[in-house]
Amino acid sequence: MRLGHRSLIVAIIGTLAFALSVVAPTPRANAALGKPTSVSAKAISGSNGVTVTWKAPSDGKPAAYRVYYGTSSSRSKASSKYVTGSPLTLSALSTSKTYYVWVQPWSAASSSGTSTGAVSSAVKVKTSKFSYKAPIAIQAVNPTKTSMEITWRTVTGSPGYVLRAEAKGEKTKYQYGFDGSAVFTGLKPGVSYKFTVANRLPVAGNTDLPGIRMSGYSSAKSTKSTNPATVKLPDGTTTPMYDQPTSFKATDTDHESISLSWKAPQGYDADKHLFRVYWAENQEMTDHDGYASLTGTSGKVTKLSSNTNYYLRIRMVQNFTDAKGKVTTVAVSDRTEAIMAKTRSPKGFISGTVTGAGGSTLADYVAVAYSKSSGDVNAQVPVSTSGKYKLEVRPGDYYVQLAYVGSGNYTTQWVNTKGTAYAREEGTVVKAKLGNTPVTADTVSIGQGSILTGKVEGSNGKPVRDVFVAARTGWTKDREVVSQFATNSAGEFTLRGLPPRKGVYIRINGSLIGRGAASSALITTPAAGDDKSVGTMKLPN
Repeated sequence: MRLGHRSLIVAIIGTLAFALSVVAPTPRANAALGKPTSVSAKAISGSNGVTVTWKAPSDGKPAAYRVYYGTSSSRSKASSKYVTGSPLTLSALSTSKTYYVWVQPWSAASSSGTSTGAVSSAVKVKTSKFSYKAPIAIQAVNPTKTSMEITWRTVTGSPGYVLRAEAKGEKTKYQYGFDGSAVFTGLKPGVSYKFTVANRLPVAGNTDLPGIRMSGYSSAKSTKSTNPATVKLPDGTTTPMYDQPTSFKATDTDHESISLSWKAPQGYDADKHLFRVYWAENQEMTDHDGYASLTGTSGKVTKLSSNTNYYLRIRMVQNFTDAKGKVTTVAVSDRTEAIMAKTRSPKGFISGTVTGAGGSTLADYVAVAYSKSSGDVNAQVPVSTSGKYKLEVRPGDYYVQLAYVGSGNYTTQWVNTKGTAYAREEGTVVKAKLGNTPVTADTVSIGQGSILTGKVEGSNGKPVRDVFVAARTGWTKDREVVSQFATNSAGEFTLRGLPPRKGVYIRINGSLIGRGAASSALITTPAAGDDKSVGTMKLPN
């Protein structure tokens, strides 16, 4: 009987489905398989780790594998790890030691599984030597009920660290560390722990602790107890060791003080609890350290060194006074982790006013404070369109210059109690005092300057371009440049904003184009707003 087209298609599909089910078997979890193949074990250089790789048996892929490893050639004495596939990183081994490794198909990636195939032949591998020395200078600081801050001196080139906490009767705990400090968490209240540190190699996929170490654990150690869960008070009662305050931060700084705020922990009683703030110049709280007791949830610590970085911590405390009036302060909360704040340099302020022109011209002025003792610029600020300025400086003596930086013809001047001053030696010293109240400098009235024009030629009579021409007030150590201009393609220059009817020297500097220099004799400038030609000046080759 002939099959119809539809029947024929159904028969073909059924046949293909049967064939595919035979060709593509699923991984066998319980059927006996052969040995894993291409088993290899390689030491990880400079560490106590080994990388193990292998391929599935030729007759199928198991659900998981059991990897045996040990220093004995007898598999019965080996340790095991269970994984779903290759590769596997073995860590926490002994250095410079020969290990034997076997791989066997397994039904699940856990000890509850069973064998599903034959064990491979053993491969041998010798672990490497450590490549780093152990860290030193370990310190355990700032305990809480369940944590401890650990600091150590970092090892040059180390890729990472592992911290170890050991305590009598407790399971050894491990934690990652970086950059010389870490907060070790998960500890128990009132337990004395010994902390040590080793160099550790981070490897993708290897999350075991202590992991692959690249050094032994430090011989140096630090032993410290976590805070107890309860505290016995001098009056015979007990209180819980409360959690640390939260939201601890610096809100303002001055040259000798830091303002702080925080949130009190649960259990805070304003009638009996205070807060003690601790500070030091290092995280271990031992360098130039101090403390102060504050009330409420904000306050200020004072009498600090200026321009200094401080670490600060805070905890809740309670004071008790005995019959003789002796006060005992008891910590009743954990102490916060450190925050950092820097005190400012000692500061004072100089304020002043510039007049004599419109706002747009005043905005082309900059107020500059020069130290009287060193002559260095200590601060500068732009003058506002209203002519006001305020300089922040260290306390001391200053000359204040109102420097014109625009392209018009206005003079640069100095603060002077007797009137107009165009040179520093004509200025009056302004004494800036410590504090936020500014000392007021005398008002300066600016005006238009005079103009000198001229031309620069070489010894061959040709114009010289791109050389700087400057007008100076003199040749002493206090000499000042009051105007400067570069020559154009015709060798011409224009010096603006010069002090009217004053003597200046013109200096030509050709060093940028490989030429020499030349200076004029004393030249008297014209009246304000007028210009004067100084003729042609020669620049030597």
